Parts: sequence; C-alpha cells; structure tokens
Amino acid sequence: SSDLSREIEGRRADFLRDAEARSRADFPREVEGRARELEGRPRGEFSRELEARPRGDLLREFEGRPRDLEGRRGDFLRDIEARPRGDLSREMDSRRDLPRDIEAMRDFPKELEGRGADWPREEGRRGEWSNDFEGRRADWLKELEARRAELAGRRGDLPRELEGRRDAWDKELMARRELEGRRAEWRMQAAPRRSRSRSPLRHPHPSPMGVTPSQRPALVSKSAETRSRAQDKPQQTFGLKVQNFPTDVDDEALQQTLFQKFRKYGFVSSVDIREQGEARYALVFFYRQQDQVDALIKGRRDDLLGRHIKLTPWIGSESKGSIRPLTDWDEKTDEFHPLASRTLLIRNLDRTIPPEKLGSICERFGDVLDVEMSRPPEGEATRSAFVEFCDMFSVCRAGKALDGELLGKHRVKTEFGKSVITSCVWLDGLPLEVTQEYIMQRFSRYGQVAKAVYDRLRGRALVLYTRREDAITAVQETKGTQISGWRLKVDYASDKSRLVFCRDMEESGQDTGDFLFV
Repeated sequence: SSDLSREIEGRRADFLRDAEARSRADFPREVEGRARELEGRPRGEFSRELEARPRGDLLREFEGRPRDLEGRRGDFLRDIEARPRGDLSREMDSRRDLPRDIEAMRDFPKELEGRGADWPREEGRRGEWSNDFEGRRADWLKELEARRAELAGRRGDLPRELEGRRDAWDKELMARRELEGRRAEWRMQAAPRRSRSRSPLRHPHPSPMGVTPSQRPALVSKSAETRSRAQDKPQQTFGLKVQNFPTDVDDEALQQTLFQKFRKYGFVSSVDIREQGEARYALVFFYRQQDQVDALIKGRRDDLLGRHIKLTPWIGSESKGSIRPLTDWDEKTDEFHPLASRTLLIRNLDRTIPPEKLGSICERFGDVLDVEMSRPPEGEATRSAFVEFCDMFSVCRAGKALDGELLGKHRVKTEFGKSVITSCVWLDGLPLEVTQEYIMQRFSRYGQVAKAVYDRLRGRALVLYTRREDAITAVQETKGTQISGWRLKVDYASDKSRLVFCRDMEESGQDTGDFLFV
C-alpha cells in the first residue's frame, strides 16, 4: 500500500506539472488566437453576441472550469487506482527503454555515413566483375575459333575418312560373302561328314525291310536296280489322251501349256507328245486315279489355245521317252520362299515304304530329325509323309530332287510342309556382328523371352518365349526381314531340333548354358 501511495503521489505531481505547463504555454496562445479572432470579427457583431448571451451563462462558464479540472483529476486518480499494479510496472518498464531507443536512433547518421563509405568499395567490386566477364568472353571467343578451325580441318579429312571406311566396308562384305560360301559348302557336305550316331532316325538294328547301310543309296528311283524292278513289274498309270489342239505349236510349249492347265485337277506326273501319222496327240498322266476322273469330267468343256479339246481315258503305261515338265520346284524356289519351312511334305508315297527307309533316302540331302507318316484310308495305296530337316536348305534340295520321282510303285509329289507350332523360334542367316543380347532385345518386342542361344559358327539361333502366341507373332513379323542386309530364315523349333542344335554347339566348343532345362 505504501508503494501504491507513493506511485499515486508521483503520478499526481506529474499531472499537476503537466497541467501547469500546459496552462502557462497554451493560455497566451489561446489569448492571442482569441484576440486575432476578435479583431477579424466586426465590432458590432461581438457586441451583439455578448448582449445576446445572458450574464448568468458567462458567470457559470467561468465558474465551471475549475470544477471541470477537478473532475478530470478525480477520474485520473480513480483510473490509476483501478489498474492492476503489474500493468503499471510493465508500462513503467517499457517507458524506461525509451532513452535507449532514442540513443540508438542517434547512431543512425553514423550508420549512414559507414554505408556511404562502403559504396566506393562496391563500385570497385563492380569493376572486378566487369573485368572478369571480359576475360571469360575473350576465352569463349578463343575456344569458338579453335572449334571452327577443328571443324574446318575435319571437313578436309572427311573424304579420306570416308574412303577408309569404304575400304573397310568392302573388306567386311568380302568376308561375309566368303562366310556365306563356306556355310553353303558346309551344308552341302554336312550329311556325309556326320557320324551315324548323330541323327535320331539312325538305328543300329536292321530295318524291317532288311535294308543295310550299304544298300541305302540304291533306294532312289534313278538307280539301276530300281529301274530294273520297275521294268519287270508293270505299274498302274492314270492317263488322259488329249486331241484337237493347234498343230502350229511346238512340243515344248504345248507340254508346258498342258501341264499348267491340268495341274488344277490334281498332281500331274508327266506330259508326253506323240505323233500318229500326220496328227499329234498328248498324253497327260496323273498320280492318282481320282485326279484323272476329275480332269476327264471337268476338262471336256475347256478350250486350249482357242480350240475345243477332246479328252479320252488312256490305257497303257508311260512312255520311256516321256518328259516330266517343270514342277513348283523351279530355279527361283529357295529357302526364302514365303512358305519355306524345315519340314518337307511328300504326297502320293507308297504305303509299303516304312519311315526308316524314307529317312535313309532323305539323309542324302541333309540331317533328318524326324519322319511322320499319315495313316492311309482303307483301300488307298498311297499316303503322305512329313520329313523334318535341320535347315531349310536341305528341304529345298530334297524337294527338288524327289519331286516326281518313282518311290516304290508311285511317283511322289513334294512341297513345303507346315511345321508344328511351338514356343521356340528357329533363326538362320544371322550376320557376324550380331550378339546374343541383341537377339533377345530385338525379339522381346513380340513378347517375353525366356531364353535365347546363339550359334556364331553357323549363324543360327533359338529364341524361347514364355507363351506360344508370342512365338507365332515373332515368326509372322520377322519372316523375310533383314538384319544388317542379311535375310532371315525363320521357323518353329521342335524338341528334337532344340536337342540337336545344342548338341552341335557343344561339339564345336560353344556354351549353351541351361537352355535345354528352361
């Protein structure tokens, strides 16, 4: 309470001093202002105002001013007593910091003077930055000139560099052609070089027909023994006699025309042109009797070279001098044919020929992996067979050599067969610079590749997919395409072909990894 009383007394004294100072300073100014106001006002107006105001009002106004001051003083004291002591202390503490703030503001001109002194130094640094930029700019210009000079020098060396690269490309092309020639030579000589244990079809036991290895080459119809048996035993033929065709056409052109016309009714074995007096007639022979009947019924209404032909059945054997015309296996048919595969389809095959005997015949043209024969219908003397080779080149050789040949009692017809669809893709004809990683990356665009193996010596590869649908897409999209100018040969790989492929790689010293166990 004593502290509060002292604080109140101190505040009261401050208030009185403040009021006294204000009254002393403000009163003269107020009097001077009132005097100027009165001087500016007309004299009569002031007199009228004083006269209008009652005398009692003026007295009450002058008497009420001291009471107003006393009321303000009492309100101030009550306000001080109502405020908590802590608020007064905090307010007094805040006011105590005012002199320090004033002193700090007095140091502001000094700070401005210090900053003004630093400005010249900043100007110096700006000059250093400008000099640095100019130096770097000069270095950039020098580097640009050096690069221009280097490009000009390289431009002069470019023809010589291109000439050197052209020589390297020519050498590489010669090496590729030499390798391709060696591959073709190796394929031609692959069958005689291999041991008898390599082929899955070569059995150590004698065949049911009693054919020994020394007798196997004699099974082809061109051998003397087969021809002698064919002469001793008459063979059944299915021929048509064609008459009333133009006489001004030579025999070779007529032969080809008749072959192209009657091949739509079935498999034509041969076409023979004969003369009877001054007239000529042709004999067209078929492999099957049903083809002969279809050609006789449907071909009677046809014309040949603008004239209506006459057809009659022919009873008799084929002439020894009959010329077999060109078949589908012409000079343009190779392993890049759209229908090419590693499977050879043999039609009109004598049903008495077993798979072992047919396999031994086909081994003359390349490695045989498998032979499958269809079951002939009741009463049919012929059937079809599918022979799977290691490569397409062997299929072309066998197809061209055996097409139209007499195997047993019938002439066979050969063509490309459809391979069994699997999840493994067989590739051949890959260039030298191809790697196994590139093969997996290229063929991954068609599906997920589980494993791939690459035979660098033979230019072949196997790509195994996780799904069979992806392998079908890969074969359809890549067949006939090129890699670095080399045309690809693409087909499906069976389990036996995978086994023989990996076995060949291991024998040549190449690693197959775990490809067979995927």
